[in-house]
Amino acid sequence: MTRNYLKLTILSIFLSFGYVTLQAQQTIQLFQENFNGATHQFELNVDDSLATQNFGPNTWIVNNEYDGAGIYPNTPDQSNVVSGTITGAPNSKYLHIHDSASSGTTANASYDSDEPSDRFVKMQGGFCTLGMDDVIFSFFYIAGGNADDYAEVYYSTDGGDTWTQTGNQKYNNQPLWRYTTIQDPAFNGEADLRFAFRWVNSGSSSSNEISFGVDDIIVVGTPSPSLEFNIQTLFPNPVCRGNPITVVYNITEPTCGGSFSFQISNATGSFATPTSLGVVNVAPGTTIGAVSLIIPTNAAIASCYRIRMVRLSPVPQIVGNASVCIETIDCGNSTTAQQPVIDMGPDTMCINSIISVPFFSTGAYEFDNFYIAELSDSNGSFNDPTFIGEIFDNETYDPSLGSDPGSVGGIVPEVPPGCGYYIRILATSPDTPDSLAFAYGPICIRECDILTNDIENVQLCINELYGDSAEITININEWNTDAVYLPGNEFQVQILDPEMFFIINTGVLGSVEATSDTTLIIYAPPLNDLLALGLAPGPYFMRIVATNSTSENDVLGTIVNLTIGAPSIEPPDIIPADSVLCAGDLISLQISPFNDESDYEWYSEVVNFGLPFFWEFNPLLINTANSTPGQFSFTVREHNYGCVEEWADSAFVDLIGVPNVNIQGQTPICIGDTVTFKVEFIETTFYQWSLSNGEIIDISNNEITVYFDAQGLVNLSVNAVNECGSVSGSNNFQVRPKPFMTVVEDTIICPGETVQLFSNSTGSQFYWFENEDTISNSAFVSVSPGETTVYTAQSLNQFGCAVEEEVEVEVYSIPSNLAGDDVAFCNGDSATLGSESIETLTYNWSPNTGLSNADQSETQVSLENNSSIDLEVSYLLSITDTNNCVYTDSVLVTVYPDAPAYAGEDEVITEGESVQLIALGGLSCIWEPALFLDNSEACEPISTPDSTITYYLTVVDENNCVGTDSMTIVVEEMEDIEFSIAVPNVFSPKSGGLNNAAGVIVEGDIQLEYFRIFNRWGEMVFETNDVSMKWDGTYKNSIQPSGNYVYILQASSPDGQNISKTGEILLLR
Repeated sequence: MTRNYLKLTILSIFLSFGYVTLQAQQTIQLFQENFNGATHQFELNVDDSLATQNFGPNTWIVNNEYDGAGIYPNTPDQSNVVSGTITGAPNSKYLHIHDSASSGTTANASYDSDEPSDRFVKMQGGFCTLGMDDVIFSFFYIAGGNADDYAEVYYSTDGGDTWTQTGNQKYNNQPLWRYTTIQDPAFNGEADLRFAFRWVNSGSSSSNEISFGVDDIIVVGTPSPSLEFNIQTLFPNPVCRGNPITVVYNITEPTCGGSFSFQISNATGSFATPTSLGVVNVAPGTTIGAVSLIIPTNAAIASCYRIRMVRLSPVPQIVGNASVCIETIDCGNSTTAQQPVIDMGPDTMCINSIISVPFFSTGAYEFDNFYIAELSDSNGSFNDPTFIGEIFDNETYDPSLGSDPGSVGGIVPEVPPGCGYYIRILATSPDTPDSLAFAYGPICIRECDILTNDIENVQLCINELYGDSAEITININEWNTDAVYLPGNEFQVQILDPEMFFIINTGVLGSVEATSDTTLIIYAPPLNDLLALGLAPGPYFMRIVATNSTSENDVLGTIVNLTIGAPSIEPPDIIPADSVLCAGDLISLQISPFNDESDYEWYSEVVNFGLPFFWEFNPLLINTANSTPGQFSFTVREHNYGCVEEWADSAFVDLIGVPNVNIQGQTPICIGDTVTFKVEFIETTFYQWSLSNGEIIDISNNEITVYFDAQGLVNLSVNAVNECGSVSGSNNFQVRPKPFMTVVEDTIICPGETVQLFSNSTGSQFYWFENEDTISNSAFVSVSPGETTVYTAQSLNQFGCAVEEEVEVEVYSIPSNLAGDDVAFCNGDSATLGSESIETLTYNWSPNTGLSNADQSETQVSLENNSSIDLEVSYLLSITDTNNCVYTDSVLVTVYPDAPAYAGEDEVITEGESVQLIALGGLSCIWEPALFLDNSEACEPISTPDSTITYYLTVVDENNCVGTDSMTIVVEEMEDIEFSIAVPNVFSPKSGGLNNAAGVIVEGDIQLEYFRIFNRWGEMVFETNDVSMKWDGTYKNSIQPSGNYVYILQASSPDGQNISKTGEILLLR
């Protein structure tokens, strides 16, 4: 099968972003565990030489429980740190001690202080620190405990057989999460380093406390400065382009091994754009080794190529030293044609058959090279060769290098039949000399009567479930009509081996009975049925043969290629489907299932300039050096002998980079400042800070707090390390002096007074603040606070450094409710103003009208109000204290008038008649005397006197004020009165009694002609001729105001006399 692979040893991701170059002396991450995954790297509660009994109910556990459920103390969550940041805070999973006896009821059971325990937890495996210096073990921890309840830290360098205590003697009494580090020279240069924690409690404590907990464990180290990778020997030198060269290398001290890229420079020895010759895995501890590499065929002929080795993983990338110069030479180009497969059988080669010419070549070829197959004449001469075919290819096919032959395909040309033909291969760049183009021959060529499928190859695609078919054309008598095909003749499909040209079967895949030009259907069954026929997917030679011809030499047809492909019925899986790697790591993507007989076409938007490519091996390896972090997708599809399957589901790779070391902190920085600097927190990252000047208050992974007590230049740097490598960042800054400033001293003022504050400073800018609000941008400010207030003066110098001072302005307190509450009383009454007297204060009331004592804190007020409206007087009280502060307060005095009592007009009645009295102006009424009244406490009682009487009315209004009035009823002796007509002179619509409307009252047979009422503008507001109709005090549905209204009536007596009457009616509301 012809494979067209992308000719790269390791593909590179083509991204146009910059990257961080990692040097040998940078710190790298060796181990990390934050316990947030489904599994972790520790063995819990294990037997060990330090705790052989491994006893007690207090055991190690990993979970994210912090609540003691009221039975045990709550463990503070991970936002409660001394400083720094914990991965997954505030409630991430962590390693801690708990009382296993209570775990059924309390997930965070702390530890039982009454029960002794000794428990050990250790790393499941070790890690390598060979070639490493300055190995640091860091973690966050929290702990209660006491002198008898504590944790310890241990390390081992022999696989865990022996353990040595390190770090603090005891870890306890730490109520907040604290970041800590342990550094010990014993950690350096070990093939197997591992750490452990031990918990011990004696059982003698009287109270439960929070348990020991651990999180965010990170181990880092720095490659030894003496570590080098050197090229020791190169041979042969000079070396032919395209030929192998043996490279012997040495490593100056044992390392943990890794993947190394061997790179070749350009022709001048520069590695500005190196070329990779391959990647080799070096085992841990290796100090010397050798590798065979191929000098690129496109290398120039030059005297100073160099080779170096670069460690790709583990990070950091370390660049080795370059070798001595290598001379590359041209060892000459030659080609040697090999026997074509279709020439291997006993049959003579047919004109117009498909032919593939294998060949070997030596030397080096340029990128634009073509290999061309040519046919000599029948005498073997290439003076006028005939073209067979060509291929664009610059590979060298050198058998001495273990290479398989190349191949040039074409068609046997139409030449005279003969047996003296030769075939040769020529290269075009550079040209192959005729003397070095070794031909194959002799070859016999003849004219065959049957033309198979018009010289067209046949492709069939099958799978496990389905077969495939194609129509084949058959043409006879291509050169002459000598051959005749007799009745009963079958044209049959014959399949031949692609390498040895022997017949595999005839007529199995198709046949047709015919004696002239025709077609037939070739059919390849589903895969398992095909295998049962002795055929596997792959390439074959095919021709049409006849069974009954008059010419025995004309029963074989021309040769074409038959290719049967059988890709899997489902696209393959890509493993892993999702992965997270560091930029610079090798991406490894496995195809499952993988068919060795198939080609696999990959696609990713970031590989090969976004174009699909073929990769010969499984897994696909991608070198992500120089790549920008991000998420990238990959997909693949299977090509099996020309048949293509669907694209597989995409796999995703997340590339992460080295930490961000952009240091953030306040500016400017001034003498006396305490500043916290930080870099962006990235999970599972180790941070190492250094400071040239200043006092470090606290360091906790991504944060450092510094106190600056002197001016001058300061360098602050941080080295951040995670699994992707190490990177450093630094800031240089000046600590500036602060200005000098003095301010006015604290002062006391009276309420309402204004005071001027001022400052004196060496600064260039001034500000005054009240409750963080700017009230002045000068050195002076006038203030008049209503209460005691603290003002802040600020001065800034040219560097932006500020100094602040506070001034308190105290305001003497004001006595509360000085004049008392507002008062109201009725005419003739009095009230008390003011409050209890204070000896140290003097008082003055104004005005003094109606006051009993105008110079006392309390005074009586009595005012007359003979009007019909409220009388309001405001009194101002001024109080002077011993500080000569004057306070004022006011009180409003309201004097209500007497209630507007109205008992009605005097009445004249005839003996035996009754009168309804109407009282207005109050809410309650009392009539005196009660003689002849049906109810003396009603406002509208009925009086039936038998003699003249005067009634005295007393009313009380809504202000509880009293008013009085009187009226007289004159009783006359009864006379013979045949008729009478009268109109009441007052009414009140709101009275609710009998006198709530104005109308005519008649006795006798009087005929009312009209009764009219007019307002003061002469408008008639009411008219009727019905004595039962009365005016309710409205006009056109509008309530009319209180006042006098004029009425006119006209009536006639029983004897026909005209009666006219006018008068006024008082409307009261």
